[in-house]
Parts: sequence; structure tokens; C-alpha cells
Amino acid sequence: MKPSDGIASVALGLGKTVMEGGRILRFCPRYPKHDILELEELMRQSPREFWSIRLVGEEYAILKGEEGTLGKLTLRDAERHGTLAALGSVWDMENDRLVDGLSMPGPRVVTFANVLKYGQFPLAELLEYLLHLGEIAMGVPVELEFAVTLRAERKRGIKPAFFLLQIRPLNVNHEDVDVPELTRDAALDAVVYTNEGLGNGTTEGLEHVLYVESSRFAPTETLAIAGEINQLNRQMRDAGKGYMLVGPGRWGSRDRFLGVPVGWPDISEARAIVECDLKEFRVESSQGTHFFHNVVSMNVGYLKVRWGSESSWIDWDWLGGQQEVARTEHCRLVRTSTPIDVTMDGKSSRALVARRTSPEQSA
Repeated sequence: MKPSDGIASVALGLGKTVMEGGRILRFCPRYPKHDILELEELMRQSPREFWSIRLVGEEYAILKGEEGTLGKLTLRDAERHGTLAALGSVWDMENDRLVDGLSMPGPRVVTFANVLKYGQFPLAELLEYLLHLGEIAMGVPVELEFAVTLRAERKRGIKPAFFLLQIRPLNVNHEDVDVPELTRDAALDAVVYTNEGLGNGTTEGLEHVLYVESSRFAPTETLAIAGEINQLNRQMRDAGKGYMLVGPGRWGSRDRFLGVPVGWPDISEARAIVECDLKEFRVESSQGTHFFHNVVSMNVGYLKVRWGSESSWIDWDWLGGQQEVARTEHCRLVRTSTPIDVTMDGKSSRALVARRTSPEQSA
């Protein structure tokens, strides 16, 4: 997937859930069968209830506010109404997997599987077409608001339908960021550089870096490292400070031998997250899937640095020379001698973490 492919946010029930940042499902219209989130995160983000219109109620309820005529229903209600059939899957606890459809007992999970993976309704195809058509018409990327009815009622002749509600120029971070292609010799102020970054925009003035020391890292000790990260993150939260987090393998991995199995509360103060390779420990990037919703909503930079790559690196020597604030068995929290700025170019996927080199920059 590329940043230009776009992301769709969908929810069961009224769009109020999406607008208010509730529990939703995100997918890429160009690759609807590809799960952006890992299974554990998908389960955690699945809604338990949804907004609906209350058809029976007191008169003039609308005078009580926008929620006066609305109500919340549960997934059990949706299944009873027949609206969950196209959107639901079942968690098979015995086999640790999701089974698409509602054919078996077990916890219900909103996955939109029958729509996105099995073509019950061509939602992804419609969105990709309309995004392309809108960009041609407006000359810039666009965002859409839409509604879909899926449940067919034969008696009333209602068929599944797609309704385009709004189309407008894309309203996201419009910061025009340009991170050029760099080499180590030409980027002496670079703390981290990569051509595999996620995010767009800048985060300025970070003064702390929390990193796992490569000489002390072992895949068999990642559970202990996660506990140390949690401890240092609490220290930063109490101080009201953000930091850049650096470590080997996948942050948040369910497989503790592929990285440090932290949850978001363990790294909640991180403003940029770096996954790096070591010479004897090279793992494919998670691309932020474990913390996708947090990364998107908080614009946290997510950077991958590969071992031996000419297009990504970390200045370990500079990090090693910074003032130590705290140390654990495997980790080091340092205060940088000069603030560092994170710049992310969403178009090229290049990202740069640079230290300020002049008094004017630090002012």
C-alpha cells in the first residue's frame, strides 16, 4: 500500500461513530482483503454497540439535542435485525482464529468480511472509483462521506444501495514537507534517516530519546525489556515530556521473539517510534499495525531502519554520547544536548530526525 491509495473508515450504524472517533474499521479501498490491523488489535477495536435512530419515542425529542432522537444498540440487536450478517465474524477461541460469518457460536467481531473479502457489496470498488473521479474533478485528493444500506427487504422492495453524502478536498495534514534523499556524508546532523517512514508533517523540539541498547538486547529477554519501557514511559508521563523511542524488531509484536511486546499504554508518550535491525536480528517491519489508530490520530512518526542500508541509518555514536537521565538493565533514557526535530514526507515515505546545529535553530 502507498499513502496515495487512501484509507476508508467504516462503522456499523450511523456515521456519528466515525465522526467522534469511536471504534471503527479502517481498510484500503485498493486492497480490501488485506487486514491493516493484526488480529489482537482488530479484536480490541471491534465495537460492542452502535448508534441508531430511535423510531419510537416522546414527541419533540429533537429539542433535547442532536442525540435526542438517537439510541445505542448492541451487536446482539444487530444480529437479531439481520444487519450484522454481512459485517460480522466469530472469534473461535479453541483455535485462536476469526471465522467469517455468523455460522457458529462465539464472540461477535465487526470485520466487514463478507463485504470486503467476499464481494457481497462492491464497497471497495465504489470508493476507489469515486476517489479517483473526485481527484480528477477537483485537481487534488478528496475525502468522501457516504452511507450504505445492505439489508434487503423483499416486501418493501428495498435493495442494497450506496449513497454519496459529501465530497470535498482532503482535510488532513496539508503541511508541505519535503525530505530529500540523503547520504550519511551529506547529513551530518541526522540522528535517524529512512526511506521507510509512515506519517506526514513535523514534530519539533523533542529533548529525550529512549532506546534499547543493542549490546544488551536479546530476543529471549523482550518481556523484561517491555517492563523497563513501561517504567521509563511512566517517568516521562509524570514529567509531561515526549520522547523518541528506538528499539530492535517489531514494537508491540504478539510474538515476543520478533520484538518487544509492549502495549500502547507502555509507550504512550512516544512522539516518534523507530524499529531497527541489528546485525544478528533482522525482522520485517510491522508498519505500525499494532498501534495503527494511535499512530494515525496522534500523527506519531513510525520509522524503519534496515541493517546495512545506504538509505536508512541511526547515529548510535551520537546517542551514546548524550546525557543519561535513567538506565535499566537493557534500556537507556537520555536528554539530548540540543533539541531534535522529526520531519516526515508522506509522499516519498522519507523521514528525518535531525539535531539542531545552531543557536538560531534552538531558539
